[in-house]
Amino acid sequence: MMIAPTLRKSILQAAISGRLTEQRAEDGDARDLLAAIRKEKTRLVREGKLKKEKALPAIAEDEVPFEIPENWCWARLGAVCVSIADGDHQAPPKVSNGIPFLVISNVSSGTISFENCRHVPPEYFEAIAYNRCPEYGDLLFTVTGSYGIVVPVQTHKPFCFQRHMALLKTRVINVNYLRFLLDSPLVKMQCDHAVTGTAQKTLALNALKSLLVAIPPLNEQQRIVQRLTSLHEELTALETDEQQLDALETSFPSRMKASILQAAISGQLTEREAGDGDARELLAEIDREKGRLIKEKKIKREKALPPVDEEEVPFEIPENWCWCRLGDITDLLSGQDFPSQKYNANHKGAPYITGASNIENGHVLENRWTEEPRCLAYRGDLLLVCKGSVGEMAFLPFDSAHIARQIMCFHNRHWFDMQYLHIFLLSKVASIKKDARGVIPGIDRVSIRKFPIPLPPLAEQRRIVERVEEVMEELE
Repeated sequence: MMIAPTLRKSILQAAISGRLTEQRAEDGDARDLLAAIRKEKTRLVREGKLKKEKALPAIAEDEVPFEIPENWCWARLGAVCVSIADGDHQAPPKVSNGIPFLVISNVSSGTISFENCRHVPPEYFEAIAYNRCPEYGDLLFTVTGSYGIVVPVQTHKPFCFQRHMALLKTRVINVNYLRFLLDSPLVKMQCDHAVTGTAQKTLALNALKSLLVAIPPLNEQQRIVQRLTSLHEELTALETDEQQLDALETSFPSRMKASILQAAISGQLTEREAGDGDARELLAEIDREKGRLIKEKKIKREKALPPVDEEEVPFEIPENWCWCRLGDITDLLSGQDFPSQKYNANHKGAPYITGASNIENGHVLENRWTEEPRCLAYRGDLLLVCKGSVGEMAFLPFDSAHIARQIMCFHNRHWFDMQYLHIFLLSKVASIKKDARGVIPGIDRVSIRKFPIPLPPLAEQRRIVERVEEVMEELE
């Protein structure tokens, strides 16, 4: 759990309750500040810019959530701002070019964006009342859907906005203090209790005006803003560090497993033993066995693969190991798709393995069958998804199954340890995926056969498999 967001809330709560700054006699009393705001409102009403509003409800003792310093005071948000108004409730006329008309998506980041916004005619904008006309230094506050987003108006560019936002015009009070105040747990808690609706929650304008806020004298507001701004930089740095640590902790298991697999296929996880022999002898034996099966027409002769040259070797291996290509040591079968009339869901015939949907977490799932199997994989064969979710693998647990075109099968010929092959392929999944091409990513049979593989002697292959299993169990 990251502590920066919690710490940020705690600091903000301390700030708006007077516990982050010292109180000074020379600051005066916040009640004088409220009197100055009322005077400013009266002036704007007299000038015809505002209409006289109904008095806000008095603050009852049981409404006060916590104690504040003596020279602070509790007030309704409507008494702190000279006006609070939402946007036009009627859909405005649209034009291709004109005055920007902002919606929630234009302010959802906490800043104003004029990208991809609607526009209204200049005459529509000119008719907007003063309390709905944004000015530099005002605040927008979202009240519908993603309610509670505080957005400072830091532009002189004219714009208007939809009714899902409220415009808070401030005079006298420090607007940056008000920004922090509106972001505080105190305001969020009140908004959460006041919203109505289910599908799209809405904070009514009267509820917004009635929010209870703690107001310090103006000089202390400035000190609070300075303190919070300084702490904000430190908290942001802490948040970044925590996010990086969280990402590291999240990725550690997979990175550790990748390191173990790499160590296994490079000979760093096991020791050499005198009786192991040389992998080149094993490679020659596999070649002879392949030749025998070709003569018996059990497998087809394939085009010889080029030897692995020095430029292709990605890492060093022990002296009694050797580099070869997957096609040199494996018997690889590609699948064949069937039309729908040739398979069924009634358990008739052999399982039909169509693709990645049949392979989940290393297990093979049965959901289709065919009575005309042709491309058969057998129990113990290793299946590899070669199209779509490239790199998914599983050993076939059935006696036999037909495989579709999205699957390749490594037949278990007992020439080497199939679990070692699985370990190698797991270590190279990223490379296999990288080689995938096409709109639906896929890797062809030729590319798979050409893939270089480090081949240990058979006895060490088995020790590698045992050691990897032991280490992986320790990680879980």
